[in-house]
Amino acid sequence: KEAHRLKRSSQSGLPAGRKSMAKTASAPELVRLKGAAKAVQLLGGLKALRRAGMGEDGEDGGEAPVPEMTVMERVLRDCLDDLPALEKLEVELQQAGDPVDEFGGARHASKVVADRTLGVVRRKLHLMREVTSRKSAFGALVGKREEIFEAVGKGQEVDLEL
Repeated sequence: KEAHRLKRSSQSGLPAGRKSMAKTASAPELVRLKGAAKAVQLLGGLKALRRAGMGEDGEDGGEAPVPEMTVMERVLRDCLDDLPALEKLEVELQQAGDPVDEFGGARHASKVVADRTLGVVRRKLHLMREVTSRKSAFGALVGKREEIFEAVGKGQEVDLEL
């Protein structure tokens, strides 16, 4: 048995007992290996991108269930969004898309749809921030309504800018 093991290891060019040691690769082989590694990274990034904003995987470690609506549809339809949840979704979509860009998948269909979704999320965030600031300004004016009524009653000009 020992002779057979030594014969096998000498044929592979590796020391006995070191079968798992990598042999040196030629330049084309290295390019192919780097390309394969890049492809694996890209596919992993696309998978993460497609699952961004869909919640956690199942408890058993299986795949997350297929949602009834896409993330974009959910963002467009939901009238009860809050700023922190949308900000978290924005960060999640951005972080999921960065590796895809890095590994050359910027024009992949999943990336294009994710970029559109990110644009929808950012637009909704912008509108919600604007509405929130106007709501605060309106609340401040409501708090001063007695003063405003008195000033208008006296014929004074009142700044009612919201």
